[in-house]
Amino acid sequence: MKVFVLCLPALLFSILACQAKPPAPTVGWRICPAIAPGGNTVSILPVDVRVNVEGKYSKKQYTKVWRNAMNSALTLQRHIPDFLASRRYRVQDQVLWSGRAVNYQGQYSQSLSERDLAQGVFSLAHFAGRLGQGSLKHNIAPAVFKKLSGTSDLSLYVANWYNVKFEQPNAFLEFLKVTLVVVGVAVIVFGVVTVIAAAAGKGGGGGGGNAIGGILKIGGKLFLHGAKGLANVASRVFVRSLARTAGRVALHTARVATRVAVRVTLEHGPIIIDIPQSYVVPAYQPPADQGPSDAVNRYLGVENGASSLRPIMAGHGYLMVLALVNNKTGAVVWDGRVYVPQGAKTEKVRTLMQQLFSSMPQGVMPLHHQVEE
Repeated sequence: MKVFVLCLPALLFSILACQAKPPAPTVGWRICPAIAPGGNTVSILPVDVRVNVEGKYSKKQYTKVWRNAMNSALTLQRHIPDFLASRRYRVQDQVLWSGRAVNYQGQYSQSLSERDLAQGVFSLAHFAGRLGQGSLKHNIAPAVFKKLSGTSDLSLYVANWYNVKFEQPNAFLEFLKVTLVVVGVAVIVFGVVTVIAAAAGKGGGGGGGNAIGGILKIGGKLFLHGAKGLANVASRVFVRSLARTAGRVALHTARVATRVAVRVTLEHGPIIIDIPQSYVVPAYQPPADQGPSDAVNRYLGVENGASSLRPIMAGHGYLMVLALVNNKTGAVVWDGRVYVPQGAKTEKVRTLMQQLFSSMPQGVMPLHHQVEE
C-alpha cells in the first residue's frame, strides 16, 4: 500500500505530461510585393460561412451551432465596411448571393450573374483552404472579377468556417465549449474592428478623416440595405435549409468543388485558380412559389444564406480567411488568416485578429480623387 501511495503522484504526473495540449491559435498574412492595391474602392462579397459538425449531437445542438456561426458572420458583415474605412478604402457596395449588389443608398444593380458569383466563390474557397502556404502570386477567376472592375477597384472575400467535433462523454459541456468559441469570435471581431476604426478616425487628420468618412456609421447603413441577402436565423426556413447540408445538394456541390483547377501559365508567372463555368451547374431548384431571392445561390447550394459546402480545413476549430482581390486582373493583393483550434485557449485571439486586420495594406487614393466636403 505504501509503495502504491508513493508512486501515485509520479503516475499522475506522467499521465498529465503525456496528455497533449491543444495547439495555440495562429495568425498569418501575405502581401503580394509585385502588385499594389490599385485603388481604394471595394465590393464586399457575401461572407462565406460554413459549418461541419461531427460526433454525437442532437438536432437542436446542430441548429444552435449553425445559428451562432451565422450570427458571427452577420457581425462580420456589419462591421467589415468600418474596418475597410479605417484602412483608407471606400466600400462601393455589398454583393449578395444572387449576384446583385446594393449600395448605401439602397440602390440595387446586377453586378454578377448567380453563376458568375458561384464560379468566383468556388475558386476563392479553394485558395483559402488549400493554398495558405508559400509566396502570394495567385490570380483568382480573372474573368469573373473583371466584370466587377467597372464598379470597384477591389473585392474582399471573407471565409468564416467552423469544423467542430463533439467527443467528450458530457456532450452538453462540449457543446457549451464549442458555442462559446463561436459566439466569442463575433464579440472579438466587433471589439477589434471598433478599436481600429476609432483609432483611425482620431488620427486621420487633414483630409484623411473625410476621405475615409463615416467610420462606425457606414457599416450600419450598408448592413440595413443588404439585409435581404442575409439569413434570418430565427426562421423555420433557415432550419429547413440546414437539412440540405446532409443531402444531395451537399454531395453535388462537393463534386463541383473538386473541379477547381490550379495552373501556372508561364514560368515564375502567377498561379491561376479557376473553375470552368461549364462545371458550375445548379445544385437544386427552389420551389416555384419562392421567387428570386438575394439569400439564395443555386449553384453553391446556398439557401437562406446557409451554405451546403463543407469548410476546407483538416483540423477542428475556427478558421477566418480574408482575401483582397484586384478586380482588373483577379490578382490577390493581400490575404490573412486566423485559426483557433477547438479546445485552444482564446485569450490571445483578440491580439491575433488585431494583428491580422492591421496587416492589410492601405488603399491607394486615385490621382483624380476629390474629398467630399
